[in-house]
Amino acid sequence: MNDCQQSYDFSTYSTANIFQYVVPFEKQYLARIIQMSQSHLDIFNPGTDVVSLPSFKQFLSLPAEIRVSIWTWSLRHQRIIKIFLRSHASFCVNRTRKGIHSPSLKPGEDDPPYYPVVDGRQLLSKLLRVNAESRQVALSFHRVHLPCWLTVGESKHRLTPWTSGTIHYNPEYDFFHIKQDTKAIIDFVCDLKTKYDPRNIGLRNLALGRDQLGGRPTGLDAIGPSEITSAKVRTFKEIISELNEIWLVSIQECTRQMIGDETGWPTIHKRFLDRSFPIHATPHSFDRIGPDPRTIENYLSHLHVHDPKRLYDSWLQVLERIGVKPCEERYRLLLAFRPGHNICKLRDAEDWLQREESRWTAKPDSRRPSYEQEIESVAASETPEIRDEDLSKAVRPAFGFWLFPVDTFSDENKSAEPQDTSDSFDVRKHRPELVLLRLNGGETDRNVSEEVEAHHSIAFEPRLRGLPMRKKITSNVGRIRRLRPSYTTEDVSQES
Repeated sequence: MNDCQQSYDFSTYSTANIFQYVVPFEKQYLARIIQMSQSHLDIFNPGTDVVSLPSFKQFLSLPAEIRVSIWTWSLRHQRIIKIFLRSHASFCVNRTRKGIHSPSLKPGEDDPPYYPVVDGRQLLSKLLRVNAESRQVALSFHRVHLPCWLTVGESKHRLTPWTSGTIHYNPEYDFFHIKQDTKAIIDFVCDLKTKYDPRNIGLRNLALGRDQLGGRPTGLDAIGPSEITSAKVRTFKEIISELNEIWLVSIQECTRQMIGDETGWPTIHKRFLDRSFPIHATPHSFDRIGPDPRTIENYLSHLHVHDPKRLYDSWLQVLERIGVKPCEERYRLLLAFRPGHNICKLRDAEDWLQREESRWTAKPDSRRPSYEQEIESVAASETPEIRDEDLSKAVRPAFGFWLFPVDTFSDENKSAEPQDTSDSFDVRKHRPELVLLRLNGGETDRNVSEEVEAHHSIAFEPRLRGLPMRKKITSNVGRIRRLRPSYTTEDVSQES
């Protein structure tokens, strides 16, 4: 029996002294159970209780066509891929920091217009390293193979280390959330269609934020007619006209915890914790579950958001400039709360919720950082409305985002108190679509089932055309050596 399986009789001890009698590991484990027993902190995202994946050892006996169908089915989920278009100056700074000399190039002549930088964490499909059959299916499904530079985490500045690699995506399923520090988005979008997609499509789903539509010098709304050729404008116009969806991304900084008059901060009339507001996280894969099924009507009656119309107004200006007629039913406003920490997996999400709960209910503490003292000058637990809250009926937290129709945040829906300094809207008539990120993607996807080793020896059937045969290699001493899963440099660099 290992340390995890040892049992103790705690019946004679109180909760206060129970920790004195357990070994350090069990103390940590028991605290974990007590901590997550708070039902109002149970995460709403599906699959968060998955411990391991079941095995299906008869998989090898299935016909090849069925196996391929299963591989393909497992790939049919949507992703939002954040891609940052960096300038040559950013590239040189990054290479110099790694001790690599970059030759000087003549601007506008032999330097590329952009360097695509992508957060490669959890982006590589696990099917690429199961066996040759699954790998071929994954590369075929994600048919666009884009050379790029990979980082671990979002490339928020030029000094984040870059590693050369390739991302594989499917335009019909995946969204590109494009950011940039160079006016290259039109070049990039056109290249996806004309250079990289064998079907000459390139992009079907697009997400844009404030750096593209917020009036910045390098934004899409700041590109003048003289800065791009007429041929590129025609191609870009064609691509934009054929997009299935466009998401206007607004990640909010302080919409879950709002500071009220009790604290002396005149932000809003009443202090509150908006438990319904989805929390932003880093996983790429997501599930769209339709209208938010949680009990969120009370929160929707006074939803606090910052400057929600600016993105849409800017997008309309871009469409007018390139001569594309707006199509509101294809546009959505994406809202989420920025947690201030990278949340990559389920454990990160659980830990962050505990920190939020502690900050929200804690009494003032002079040992806290100054910014937390300001927020917690009066503990939420001391205010009557929050003290009397029935937590058994509290809205469970969701990690992902809301999608609203773009006309939701009109002036007629404003509901702010006269003394409030932030915009508040009554959007109960526009119930948002809830999109949930797959928090267990970085954990359960690693638990490849027991039959993986057997998969490596699959004998490909003749009727399965288009998939390459892999030969066994005989060593010099006459023994048969089994091939391990094949890797490329880009695979290793992208592993999560």
